Amino acid sequence: DRLLEEGKIIVLSIPKAVYKSVAGVVGTMMKLNFQDAVLARLARAERANAEVGRTCFFWCDEYDEIVTSPGDGVFFSKCREARCINLVALQSYAGLRMRLRERGAVEHVLANLTTKIWLGREDEATAVSAAELCGKVEREKASRSVAENSQQASFSVVDRRSIREGQVSASSSTHWQKREEFLFPPWSFTGLARFRAIVKAFDGANALPPWLVYVRPEEWRGV
Repeated sequence: DRLLEEGKIIVLSIPKAVYKSVAGVVGTMMKLNFQDAVLARLARAERANAEVGRTCFFWCDEYDEIVTSPGDGVFFSKCREARCINLVALQSYAGLRMRLRERGAVEHVLANLTTKIWLGREDEATAVSAAELCGKVEREKASRSVAENSQQASFSVVDRRSIREGQVSASSSTHWQKREEFLFPPWSFTGLARFRAIVKAFDGANALPPWLVYVRPEEWRGV
């Protein structure tokens, strides 16, 4: 609690390759302690009918290594009142499913992460889930047909071409039909190039339409 009020930055760097399962245990415990402190601050403010205090942040890479259920889903749904902003990064949704083992638990966590940024990833399940989340739109598709008629037609076995005699008539038609399609199909996510991402953002008041963004590399800064 004191560290939150003082605005201290706490960094945990504990390589899993060195510390094995201990790294996951320590990371999970630190995350849970942070969540408890944030929610306790909210409870005190509600009892005293006072302000929560300064804004705090939770940043986590390889989040699928320390995710817990149902705790994280509940925390993400309440932490906005406690002025806590969460930024988590993971390799794919498959990692969450392996860790949580229940589809409902995975959806509970993802549903409370209102802004999502997808980078290129060869994971079909993640791509399909992201495409469904971005929604569908109606697009007009054209279908064309061509017909040709002749009074007499035969086939040449010499040059394997059709021979037509007499009057020949031809017709073509184009038909437009509205079809419902993914705004971003699954292949859009698996085929993303470097420094590109698809973003579905929430600006604090409204959910913004998904769009394609270009990520500026570190080495391009100042250019």
